[in-house]
Amino acid sequence: MMEHLIIHWCLVCFLLLLSTASSVSGSASGDEYRGGAGLDGTIAVSSVGRPRFCFDIFYLPPNLSSIPSHPELGAETRLTDGKSVNYNGQFVGDSEKQIILELWAKKEKEINLGAKSIFLAYVSERGGLGQVYFDILDWEDDQSRRQRRTVALLDTHEPAYAFQDRPTVAGGRVIYVGMRNRLSSIGRSWTAVYSRNVSTGETRILTPEDAADFSPAVSPSGEWVIVASDQCRGFHGELCNLNSDLYILKAADGSNRRLLLKDGGWPSWASDSRFFFHRRADDGWWSIYEAHLPQHSADPILGAKRITKGGFHAFTPAASRTGEWLAAATRRPGSKHRHIEILNLTSGEWYELTKPSVNASHYNPFVSPDSAQVGYHRCRCAENASFEDWSRDARDEGAHNLERLKSVVGLPKISLVRIDGDFPSFSPDGSVIAFNSDLNSGRKDVSIMPLDGSWREEVFNASKFVKNPHSSEGCLHLGKPFGTAWSIMEEDKWILYSSIGENIFMTMDATVHVIAIYCNATNLKKKAAGKKLKPGEEIYINYDVLTLPNTKNNAFPSPSPDGKKLVFRSSRSGYSNLYIMEIGMDAVNKKVVNKNVYQLTNGSWTDTMCTWSPDGKWIAFTSNRDNPGSLSFAIYVIRFNGSEHEPAKKVLDDAVHPQFSPDSQSLLFTTNYGGLSAEPISTPNQFQPYGEIYLSDLTGQQVQRLTFSPYETGVAAWGKLRAENLSSAGEADNNCKFSDSMWLEGGTKEAEFCLPSKILEKRHPKSNCTTDGPEEQECQARTLTIQQVLSESQPLKEKQSCWAQQ
Repeated sequence: MMEHLIIHWCLVCFLLLLSTASSVSGSASGDEYRGGAGLDGTIAVSSVGRPRFCFDIFYLPPNLSSIPSHPELGAETRLTDGKSVNYNGQFVGDSEKQIILELWAKKEKEINLGAKSIFLAYVSERGGLGQVYFDILDWEDDQSRRQRRTVALLDTHEPAYAFQDRPTVAGGRVIYVGMRNRLSSIGRSWTAVYSRNVSTGETRILTPEDAADFSPAVSPSGEWVIVASDQCRGFHGELCNLNSDLYILKAADGSNRRLLLKDGGWPSWASDSRFFFHRRADDGWWSIYEAHLPQHSADPILGAKRITKGGFHAFTPAASRTGEWLAAATRRPGSKHRHIEILNLTSGEWYELTKPSVNASHYNPFVSPDSAQVGYHRCRCAENASFEDWSRDARDEGAHNLERLKSVVGLPKISLVRIDGDFPSFSPDGSVIAFNSDLNSGRKDVSIMPLDGSWREEVFNASKFVKNPHSSEGCLHLGKPFGTAWSIMEEDKWILYSSIGENIFMTMDATVHVIAIYCNATNLKKKAAGKKLKPGEEIYINYDVLTLPNTKNNAFPSPSPDGKKLVFRSSRSGYSNLYIMEIGMDAVNKKVVNKNVYQLTNGSWTDTMCTWSPDGKWIAFTSNRDNPGSLSFAIYVIRFNGSEHEPAKKVLDDAVHPQFSPDSQSLLFTTNYGGLSAEPISTPNQFQPYGEIYLSDLTGQQVQRLTFSPYETGVAAWGKLRAENLSSAGEADNNCKFSDSMWLEGGTKEAEFCLPSKILEKRHPKSNCTTDGPEEQECQARTLTIQQVLSESQPLKEKQSCWAQQ
């Protein structure tokens, strides 16, 4: 778990650039990136757990009139259609249904509703990016003629299309979270709350320029919105708790914005004067709180009352309009999943709504305006789960090997895809992607798939006893391989380089080796072209260990274009620096050999995550040489010419995992320049709930964001061919194989990866922010960087394990 944590750490130095620009209409710039001439091909990215989510929205019609006795439950019913990932739903009230009908009328002229109907607002990623959709579900009294009509809030060509979340329909408008471009403000979240008039198409940004708002909740009257906001603080390294405050504002235009409460998130209204929210209490348990608005708007809220006790976590509340009960997600000791429960606000008793026997977490409950139904989302393929489908058009679409994404910037010749795995790399001809299986899969392999994702095949598995021919050490640790990189050995023989060993990321003294995996290129290209292999035609040939014994931690191998050299990271000197391995050919045994190794960089810092440019002129890598011993990493490049090279030059601060474009003119990299996109507790486990893929030229002067999501999106790769048609193939046995938030497991004892947040809470005081209105917002923030904070703290450590035995 900690290995996977460190790999994506890309901590940001905060630059608070304040502006007072007014806010209206669109969100994303949509401009084309102009950092290189050869912007073509396929960019493959990985996101923690996301391919396995398979979320749909369900609801239960409990007989809630039976409270305070135990509510009687009806059958669990799936409302959404099983396509893509669907989450964060809200029921649309009867008074607001006409708005959705108007939206549908723009698509179809006529609609004949049945006697009964459910109108549902939710988020779906079926378009390659989170977008607000509405389902109109109607039927007759006798349950016949069931119809589903699905319509998107925005046309996909509108600039505000990029990323939407948490929709609510009220007062003739749709209130939702959207994205706005903030490339000029490093460390500031791109999220803002929008208000869109469906009839006129007018869209307003309700969030002030210097703030980021999350989790909007609209009052029953439709007049007010409460948001969880960072106000003007920016991203402070939060891993588990957003550390947001609650602000109230007018739903129509964002005016009359003022602070309600410090330290709160996920607000939910019971009435126009009473609301609930969650926060992590002083005893460490996430809990639900109740508060009341003052009679006079200028008066402060006197305080909030904690209504749930310690001993288990309760969060993401959804209040009923009756004021008698609320629904919330709970995580009880001994459970690996969160479930939805109902809290009787009079007696304090909890009642199970979803069954703990279902092997899945249930997320983010919501209550219908008439308080008759409770909805939520969960993985549709969960074990021990049975449900009714609202209509026959639903289908169980599982995890895809490759899934097409929509970029937040215009790149018309680029295919952007998400891979079900980690550390992707493209074969020399661009037709095959190599990768490591996702951490939650439990596999220890290097696998491959074609550019359309129609199949996947394991070519190397570390679960088998791996012999090291060099030494008396006996075997390589049966750990998970990390990293993939391709090279051509012969016309019919390609090499996949990887690294395998004890603990690649945490200890310099760990035994980690660079390995070469040999593949039959003829058979590989044949299968990638869709042809069947005959018996005896195999892809995998064998493998070799290239690094010598007692050379410590060797990882991230990347070959030169001619295959004669290999750059890699090694700790053999006592520090992690870069080395060049000169590759020779053993013609008799038809394999590559380690002829010589020499040191490329030398210093008491960490150089890692290295990659060679396709034209052979550059080596890019990640280093903390500006602050040795810290978690503050930047991307550097070295101009390489044969055995001669220039000194390393910094290109990008606070960035990791560089990868070159096929024309060697641009860099892909991972960073948290854009902070958080959602409250971390509202999603499944993300080791860091931030991290997105960006694009830059080699000077670092032109930077553009490519991805936007509430997930941790890490390593990317860029191939020269374009993925035109993607298969729907995937591994059904891995659907729903993801974890709920691991930092909820320990109750009062948080997991180690929450540590940065705890440090920052103590050493980085919150900014003093006043908001007399969007145009008069003033922020006086300290500029203590996260790197300074973490360099003062003790480094994270993990117990070093011994070599594994068979």
